[in-house]
Amino acid sequence: MGSPRLPPSSALRTLQLVGDAWVLRMLRDAFRGTRRFDDWRVTLGVPRTVLSSRLARLTRGGVLVRGEVNGAAEYRLTDAGLDLWTLLIAIWAWETRWAPNPGLHRHRLVHLDCGQSIRPVPSCTTCREELSAYVTRAERGPGAGRGSLLRPAANGSGAGHYDGAVVFSTQTTRILSDRWTSALVAQAFRGAHTPAEFAATLDVAEDEVRDRLQQLVELELLETMPANGGSGEHYRLTAKGVDHYPISLELIRWGDQWLADASGPPVIIRHTTCGGVVGLEWRCSHCGGKLERRRVRLESEAAALGSTVVHASQGLG
Repeated sequence: MGSPRLPPSSALRTLQLVGDAWVLRMLRDAFRGTRRFDDWRVTLGVPRTVLSSRLARLTRGGVLVRGEVNGAAEYRLTDAGLDLWTLLIAIWAWETRWAPNPGLHRHRLVHLDCGQSIRPVPSCTTCREELSAYVTRAERGPGAGRGSLLRPAANGSGAGHYDGAVVFSTQTTRILSDRWTSALVAQAFRGAHTPAEFAATLDVAEDEVRDRLQQLVELELLETMPANGGSGEHYRLTAKGVDHYPISLELIRWGDQWLADASGPPVIIRHTTCGGVVGLEWRCSHCGGKLERRRVRLESEAAALGSTVVHASQGLG
């Protein structure tokens, strides 16, 4: 495909940094305490050159900081890196519903404040109501303007090896590792329906988006629909695609917080219910309390039933 030109986007800035199959797995391990090169290499089965490049990227991007302990190099999550825990929770929640991996142990998220197995609820910081694509709208922010060319993603197709722990599904890595896919999903949320509408936003020819739109149909994020009094292909988000929205909000939130330039956020998301600018937070589906990183735990359902399972508890740092 050609090189599409997109408006400035905090979500795509975030994906340029962390939207990679290996990086996502490395972050998951980092939250579980992995800090050394050889530990990532052995656990993930990642080639040395790939691991080196990803660690360098995350260090330059301010997600990890490199130091030495007893003469050995260690990489620790920075404040920006720790702030990615809600993105991982958003991905986990979507996968639990739409992309479960039957080959691995099922997991549940436990809120330590109420002791219940919960669903994390994306919520508005102003009115605390649940957020969805149906109750928000995107507006031009102070950082809006001419975009930059969408760079091709680094090769993130390696599946890696993960001994007994939770991994991201193939669907998740296909969606987040490919900036084309993420860009098209974003335009679908903004109301694009036809190849011409998608192509106009990306500043490329229609033929260049058709194959990718078909891939989104195969992933069941989009579906074709009858043209409204016209002809040609028309697409709309499926329920599975709509439910991906909290991940998009997390990508925007983190990018606004840690990657925005001096001009400000490119896009403002407004909650149409209360009229406030969306400040995303996650709440407990049982008690309604705000979720804090150290007050949630991801654990194996088998372990909860008393089975002795390796990696039964997946802490979040």
